[in-house]
Amino acid sequence: MAVVSILLSIPAVQTKLGKTATSYLQKEFDVDINVDKVDLSFLGNVQLKDILIKNHHADTLIYVRNLTTSVFSYRNMVNSKLDFGQISLNGFILNINTYKGETDDALTIFVDKFDDGVKTDKPS
Repeated sequence: MAVVSILLSIPAVQTKLGKTATSYLQKEFDVDINVDKVDLSFLGNVQLKDILIKNHHADTLIYVRNLTTSVFSYRNMVNSKLDFGQISLNGFILNINTYKGETDDALTIFVDKFDDGVKTDKPS
């Protein structure tokens, strides 16, 4: 466990994990997401730099220069149970466009890619 903690403290390893996660999202959900740098601290703080999400027309949908938050449990995060503290965005851009000939805006189309179609009674 100590070796894992030491490895996770290395910035290059953190960024590689971020690239692996975004690559998974790209393949699994057919979305264009890139994160330039990931910084995780032992105290649970997370910083993501230069987040770029492109829409289905390859135009910028979302850009964030710097996102900071805290993760309440890395163990939960590994098990796909995300529980974050306050999220702070700097340099935030959101472009919501509805393209000619389309009925849904680009943000709706992006979000719908994550919908598995399974209905649940559990609150989000």
